Order: sequence, then structure tokens, then C-alpha cells
Amino acid sequence: MKKPKTRVDEVDYIVIGAGISGLAAATYLKDHGQQVLVLESGQIPGGRMSSIELDRVPADLGAQFIAKSYKNIIAKNKELGLPALALSIHKIGIQQPNNSINYFNPAMPLSLLSFKGLSFGKRLRMILTLPYIIMKPPYINIYNPQQVGDLDNQIAADYFGNIIGNSAVTEVLDPVIHGLAFYSLQNTSAAFLKAMTAKLLTMRPLSYARGIGELSQKLASQLQVKYGAKVIAIERGDDRVLVNAIITGQSKTYRAKKVIVAVPGNTVLNILKQPTNIERQFFEKVEYSSAVIIHCRADIPLPNDSSVLFYKPQEEKQLASIHMNPYAQKEKKSYMVVTLGSVFAKKYLNGQVSDKEILRIIQNKIGPVPNLEILHKTPWASAVPLYYPGYIKLVNEFQATYDRDDMILYCGDYLAGGYTEMAFTSGLDAAKRAINT
Repeated sequence: MKKPKTRVDEVDYIVIGAGISGLAAATYLKDHGQQVLVLESGQIPGGRMSSIELDRVPADLGAQFIAKSYKNIIAKNKELGLPALALSIHKIGIQQPNNSINYFNPAMPLSLLSFKGLSFGKRLRMILTLPYIIMKPPYINIYNPQQVGDLDNQIAADYFGNIIGNSAVTEVLDPVIHGLAFYSLQNTSAAFLKAMTAKLLTMRPLSYARGIGELSQKLASQLQVKYGAKVIAIERGDDRVLVNAIITGQSKTYRAKKVIVAVPGNTVLNILKQPTNIERQFFEKVEYSSAVIIHCRADIPLPNDSSVLFYKPQEEKQLASIHMNPYAQKEKKSYMVVTLGSVFAKKYLNGQVSDKEILRIIQNKIGPVPNLEILHKTPWASAVPLYYPGYIKLVNEFQATYDRDDMILYCGDYLAGGYTEMAFTSGLDAAKRAINT
């Protein structure tokens, strides 16, 4: 008997990945009258901007906030009638090797004058020179980071250390960036840190009533999304793109006019068949940090002073941050979020670290807590793209040289900036190019 032919479905547009970048792209296409299908390997939308409920309390699995300055996300919130709520973060603490903590208030930069991790003279130097770095040319527009000059080739730790002082970098900037992006300033572009510092100095963190993933859930509910769809191959044809996927154990093939690839950049070559030389040379150089987000519960109430604890990556090789779940402030039990740093996270991902060891490490940092247990673990092998020295120029060159009339387009934070607004913006840009070419 002849084998039955594999059914091939015709689709105008396919978006691979239902993270916030892919959802932004798919929503734009749908809003402009296009037929679009989203293929998502996981079971929930949002990727690193997703949330679930644990004990009926929202729990963010990746990103923890958006900001009022995120113009594209804020505009979409208004369009959807989705209010963003202010998060209360009164203190940022840098925990020392002896477990003492030095605090400052991120909403009040002058509170750094009382930061005990630096001498008064060094605190004053940092406060006076940080605005100078932000205002000093070149100005970096996060929505169009083309004019970075030679700043992109410089190491952030060295550039900032020469101006605000090496101690300020070690005691303040490096722990904060490591806690947010899971990598060290020793391998970060000075241009990227300048853009991120400007954002942090003016940021007012926001989220949603049901967690940071509520926006992703709202967008996905208005789209055709196939969950559990593991894409195994994307291949250019003469006039269409073939996409092969495994969906609920069954092989499926689609033919699309255009495909927008919205997966982490370091995984693109795993699914892209016969990449061009430009694609291969670029994607081989895309790197990510790793992280593991762990939600814990304790049966006793713990002090909740709206603080976030960060750790110095040179001294703390296991944890990146600890904070109380902001959605659980009125609960009788305590819910905390623990993030493993990149190096230790990779050990966990490789099965070298047990849950018992993680609980022991947490208790060593915060003190004995009866009945402390792990509720949920979210491993991110590709957590945040590494904006290493020279990377922004690499992205700009790729964006300028790869064929814009091609049937395959790309979007994600690795092309625009390592935070949610830029991932969202990258998705919008990819969708606009798809329609206009």
C-alpha cells in the first residue's frame, strides 16, 4: 500500500514563538487584516513574560516588571483596556559575604548618599557622575540604537569605573545588573549599560493585577495559537516557506508566504535549514545568560519591606537575587522569589544541583525558616541576550545586510535590547516589514 501523503496546510503568515515579541508581531498582523498562525512549544503564552498562579497567588516566571516609559507596551495596555499597576519597591539591598545588607531607595537616587557599602566621598562621586555619563555623547536612543560610536566596543566595567569609580561599579552597578540580566559588567558593552542605566534611573516599575503575564495572556486569547508545537525545521522554498513541527506527537507541515521567527537568537540555527552565510555568521555569535526562577513558600510570615536583595557576582556564585512576591503581601504565608545566577543556573540545568541544596543555600542567606519549600521552578537556558562589547554593531550590521525582501524575518530582544519593551518593539517592527515587503 502507498503511504498517505502528508497534509500541508497553507497559511499566509506563521509566527514561531508566543513570547512577547512573537505575540506583538502576530497581533500587528491580525490587526492589519492578515491571516496568522502562532506556533508555541510551551503550554502557556508569554515566554519570559509569563505568569501562573501558585496557591491562587500570581507568580511571574521571568520578567518581573514593565516601566511607565515603555511607550509601545503602555500604548497596547490602553488599547486593550488593561491597567498597569505600580509596584512598590522601596529598597534595593546589596547583600555582603557576611550576610549584612547595604540598602538604597531606587526611587530616590540621593538615598545612595547613605549607602554604607561605599565611603561618603565615593558615594558623592557616583551620584554626581552618573547623570554626566547619561548626558555625555553619544546619546543612545533605545528605540533606534544606531549611533553608538566606539562606546559599544568598550567594556562597561572599565568605562563606568573610570568615571564613577571602580568601587561603585563593584558595590552597586554590577550586583544590580547581574540580578536583572544575570551577567557581569566585565563582559558587557558600555553602550548597552549606558542605555540600561538611563532606564533604571528614571524607571517606575509597573505590573498587572494577575501578574506580568496578563498582557501576554490577553494578546494570545485574540490569536490562533497552537501550544505544544515543537518546530523542527524551517526551509525556504521557491515562493513559500515550509515549516515542519511536531504537535501533540504528530508531524505537521505548513506552507506560509512569510515566517517571523521569534525564538531566542541562540536557537535559530537549530531549526533553520540552509541558512545564508549572513544568517549563519550572525546567529553563531548570539549568546545568552542562563537563570532559574524559583518560587518558595514558608508557613510563617516573614518581614516584607518591599525590598529586593542583589548579590555581588564576584563573591556570590550561586544566587542573583531574592525578593518577596509582590502579589502576596496580604497572605498569611510568605512567598518569595529566588533567582539563581547564570553559572549556578547552568549547573542546575545540567542536573548538578538538587532542590535540597537550593533550600540550604536560601536559608544560609535569609536565616532559618521553618517549612520552607519550593513550589515551582522555571529554568531559562536562554534568559537574557548578552550585549557583550561590539554586539550592538554586530546587530546593526546584520539588520542592514540581510535581505529585507526575504520570506523569513526575525524578532526578539537579542535584536533590540535585553528587556521586554524592546522585545515587544522588535515584534512590531518585524510585522511591519513583513507586510511592507
